[in-house]
Amino acid sequence: SRSSVTSTAAASARKPFVPCTAAGIMELLNHYSIPVSGKQVVIIGRSAIVGMPAQLLFMKRNATVNACDIHTPDIASRVAQADILVV
Repeated sequence: SRSSVTSTAAASARKPFVPCTAAGIMELLNHYSIPVSGKQVVIIGRSAIVGMPAQLLFMKRNATVNACDIHTPDIASRVAQADILVV
């Protein structure tokens, strides 16, 4: 019916857009059954296309996220503490 087509279109319009790279990171972790919940995740880069969406996806799966960039002091120590590193 027309109302079901309209409601389906409206529902799909509300789904958030996830950039491909950030979605691909999560897909790889899922594919290899790598647990994310409770893990310390370090993401190098805070771009709007990869870094920030990846942060949100990891936080949604209950990870502790530390985003680093060129201004982050002592990145090496943060990387050494990471359970999951995204570069």
